Amino acid sequence: MKLHQAFDIVRGDVVSFTGAGGKTATLLALGHELVESGWRVLATTTTYIDEELLPSLPHIQHYREDPQAISAALSQYGFVFLYDRFQKRRI
Repeated sequence: MKLHQAFDIVRGDVVSFTGAGGKTATLLALGHELVESGWRVLATTTTYIDEELLPSLPHIQHYREDPQAISAALSQYGFVFLYDRFQKRRI
């Protein structure tokens, strides 16, 4: 079963993950799954993502970018991760 089916996610939903362990991995897996199904995915996190995981994000963009630039990136990449700052090799 696909994650979006298991969580009963439909287009337009806002999804958040809480708790200890597995949030980032689930966020990435769900994001990639939804893009494969033709969705556009905009993601962020309140924690840091280590540099080693950055290659698994199709596109990284600062959250203060112009909304039209973010929309264009979503159209081009399908999955855009918004960040606040780079700090100690993490975003």
